[in-house]
Amino acid sequence: FFEMQTDEDVITTEEFQAALSAEAVDFGALLDDFIEVQPSLILDVDNESLYKLYELSTHEKMRDRMQFVNILANIWTKQYTDAIPTSTSSMGNLKLLQLGSMYTSLRSNREKIALVSLTLSFMDHELSFFFSPDEIFDYSSPNDKGLIEALEKHVQAMTEPQQIRYLDFATEEVKMNLHSCCYQLAHNSVFVPDESTNITVLVAGEAGAGKSTLINECFRRDLPAEKRCVEGVGENSITSAIEGKTVTYTRPVSQQEVENGFTDGTMLDVGVTLMDCPGLTRDNMNDTTKMCELASAILQRISDGINGKKSPIDLVLWVLPGATSRLPTMDELFIRQLGTLVPVCLVWTRALQVQHIQEFKAWLKNPKEVPVELPICEMFEVYARREKIRDGYQESFGMAELGVGLAKVFNVESHEMREKYIHKLKDWTEADYLERRTNAYRIVKYSAAAAAVIGASPVPYIDTVAVFMLQSTMILKINALYGASLPRNLLSSLITTIITGSSSLTIVGGLSLAGAFLADFIGDTLKLLPGLNILGMTLSAGTAAGMTAAVGYAFIGGVESLVREYPYLLDVPTDTIEKALLAEAEKTAQFSLNETRKTVNELASTET
Repeated sequence: FFEMQTDEDVITTEEFQAALSAEAVDFGALLDDFIEVQPSLILDVDNESLYKLYELSTHEKMRDRMQFVNILANIWTKQYTDAIPTSTSSMGNLKLLQLGSMYTSLRSNREKIALVSLTLSFMDHELSFFFSPDEIFDYSSPNDKGLIEALEKHVQAMTEPQQIRYLDFATEEVKMNLHSCCYQLAHNSVFVPDESTNITVLVAGEAGAGKSTLINECFRRDLPAEKRCVEGVGENSITSAIEGKTVTYTRPVSQQEVENGFTDGTMLDVGVTLMDCPGLTRDNMNDTTKMCELASAILQRISDGINGKKSPIDLVLWVLPGATSRLPTMDELFIRQLGTLVPVCLVWTRALQVQHIQEFKAWLKNPKEVPVELPICEMFEVYARREKIRDGYQESFGMAELGVGLAKVFNVESHEMREKYIHKLKDWTEADYLERRTNAYRIVKYSAAAAAVIGASPVPYIDTVAVFMLQSTMILKINALYGASLPRNLLSSLITTIITGSSSLTIVGGLSLAGAFLADFIGDTLKLLPGLNILGMTLSAGTAAGMTAAVGYAFIGGVESLVREYPYLLDVPTDTIEKALLAEAEKTAQFSLNETRKTVNELASTET
């Protein structure tokens, strides 16, 4: 394009500028005799002459105008030749070309598409330099608005990699997906001064749902390859423990954060941690011990966050395969308990099977299928990683939106739960003690009633896991009112002490704590026998409710005695806390289940 003639045929810049300065300038002649012969002349004239040339072009025939814009586009896109400008200023003010009015004046679609393509040539992000729309368009001009709409329509019909070349007109999803999910989470979250700027997300769900892959793709290139999660295949869980991956993003404070009290211009280091949980396998779901161990590990990590041992868990992201049309029972049990402590969001991976997702949402809203609403804050649909398929590629989608959506939940629900559960030390009056104690007994009363419903389930043995999670969650919620640093395996220690602290054993109405687990096992077994399943359900319901009330009653008595003795509970040695709680459990063991539950109901009704 830039080949010059022989030396004797070369047109000088002075000759070109002289022609431009003539009293009666013929733009057609300039185009034919100078610009088409030697296009590089455009780059050699001064700005005044260049602007005059642009203005002259707007009064010419459409054919000449299109030819002129075509030459300018060719000059601009040949940036790697010697005769090319080094910045946008070399091309002058492109607004003078009035590309919007050209587009409006064109009659054929072919010509309009040609102008759209030429206009995009100036804004190609693959070039070393490119114009922004502000340098080409006047947004107050209806003609320019029309061309901008045509550019958006044209670009947004392209594939994602092609759209990135013309990013100014790409879809919002493509623009967002330039950055990772975790980047979006860090940049869209809002903090207040003196607050931790770390965000911790617990990623849980069935084995094989794609948790580890999702975590890797949430970070994308932000996480070094050697630190990425090991990805499994099928229903085998590769992750054997709760493991966290962290990336820190440095950004300036937002306008909202300035309004919250930050100094404008302050830089924040926002740490985003995604914690990968062991998956729920089908074998483990039928193993009560393994399920209780997993529940205990998750709840212990949440407890450590509540009590300041570790960073608090801000969100739980429950991962579902794309073909899931309803929650498995074990998933539902976990979500119900975790959702009382931490905001829970659902995400479908490989979310291509729209029908299954619609069926799931219909199931979730059906009161016959789900009589008690599940504590789910948001639901997301993603395809985490671009993959090759038979006819090409399945593009990734939804990942950036996932980050933005999680940030919205963090800004509202997570902050509300932080305020509700993370202990803040203060001088307590007797009124404070009464309020906390009453609220604690109300938690126990609710939990005992819920345990009775779970215990009365006709499905044998699964209620053991559900009641265990319910009781663990109850303890965490009560403890959040006081702020003790809980020892590990506290629940099992409390139950063991309560059981061994009594020796009598009667049936149902007068059932003592010593026979609770035995009766619970008998009840589960009777559920399997036709004709005796009603008795089994009654035994399990009574045992679950009574045991839950006993555990809660013992815990409240123990933790309040500690609060009164030690002003700063976080500094109390763990063994001191354990001794105090187990001593209270021994006292509770002297009462029957019904007596304990009746006492809890009375105390929960106390006026504060």
